[in-house]
Amino acid sequence: MHFLLKNHGMEFPSKSQLKPCDQLENYGRRIRIRSEQQRQNRKEIKVIDTCLVDRIKKQQTKNGKSSKNLDNNNSVIREISLKKRQHRKHHKLSNIRSKKTRVNKKTAQIRKSPDLSQISTKISTDSQSKYVQLHELPVGTSYETLKFFFTGLSFRRVLLLLSNRTEIPALDPSSSFHQKSQSNLREFVYTNRDLRVLVEFDSISEALLARDRSKEIIFTKHLDLEQYSERNEQDNEDNRVDPPDGFSIGVSIVPRHLALLLSNYVSFEAIPGVTLHSYLSKTESNMKPLVRAILWTKIQQECNVAVDNVIKNANLNILSESVGNLNPTLPNYQLFANHYNRMNTIYDDMLMNIPPDDYDEAMFSVDPLIRLTTQACSVLDNEMKYINKFLYQVQIYLKNTLKKNSSYDYNLL
Repeated sequence: MHFLLKNHGMEFPSKSQLKPCDQLENYGRRIRIRSEQQRQNRKEIKVIDTCLVDRIKKQQTKNGKSSKNLDNNNSVIREISLKKRQHRKHHKLSNIRSKKTRVNKKTAQIRKSPDLSQISTKISTDSQSKYVQLHELPVGTSYETLKFFFTGLSFRRVLLLLSNRTEIPALDPSSSFHQKSQSNLREFVYTNRDLRVLVEFDSISEALLARDRSKEIIFTKHLDLEQYSERNEQDNEDNRVDPPDGFSIGVSIVPRHLALLLSNYVSFEAIPGVTLHSYLSKTESNMKPLVRAILWTKIQQECNVAVDNVIKNANLNILSESVGNLNPTLPNYQLFANHYNRMNTIYDDMLMNIPPDDYDEAMFSVDPLIRLTTQACSVLDNEMKYINKFLYQVQIYLKNTLKKNSSYDYNLL
């Protein structure tokens, strides 16, 4: 019987049609086809990359091992990768340790926060306010810096106090902190004589939470470093000192009565995008010097705080509210009359810087120059009212007591 075998697209004759030698050749073909079929059905065998084999050989040669056999290539690869991971881990840990060492060397000298023991930290509940004062702020501190420092708390505004370059025990920490700090780091921190900052919160409880932030760190990366670069350009290379990585600052609660007076008379709001000290210097440079003297004199009269020599030399500290207790004598009359004339001249001069039609609105102006100048004019106006009342009483008294003396000219009064 003649029939064909079909296998993989090939046709084979039957055994009866083949000679013995042809049958052997046919068997050989079938075996090769079956072997090829089995080879295709096996799982894929991973081929070792020649580059990897070369690397393994080099590693074995370096370690003194034989490179003839590659049976243990998987263990060698695992050993190489393990060594690499250990090397990376060691390198990372060494970098972290060196970085911590650098931070500690730079900041250990100023990590100690300002000494606030001189300030009354235990304020009674009735005297607590929504205001806190920040101490020893670093150079380059801005509105955004304080936003980051008080993360988690929402403050209402940041107030800059007009400069009063003397130590105020009710506000300032002990000056021993500056004496203990190294001289090469003092230039990076503002003293309270240079910069006094108040921060107002929405409630007393938030202000107390802000006080708990005392001794925390303001990092240099959150500061405006342009002022540092300007200082370094002026210094020689040998005298240059890089700023430390962080500054520990102090935070204290301001008593209510003092906080209200400071916020109303001698402060103005900081603005974003400008460093605090730069904005304070710019505002005071455009302000009449007597404005600062008048407003701080008002605080001195109310709270008996210390003032610097410039304010003292302005000679504005006459307690006009107590003039009613003075004797109505001619020397007192002449003293207060001269003071009244001087205040009136200053008042007229300052009034030129206030818009004439918006005097009432100027008290709440966004421009710190207009608002503070208007506030100073208001203080002078109240001062002159008290003095004018005293002068009128003296005039009546002297006219009644000197009527008998006909030679006295009453028009002099």
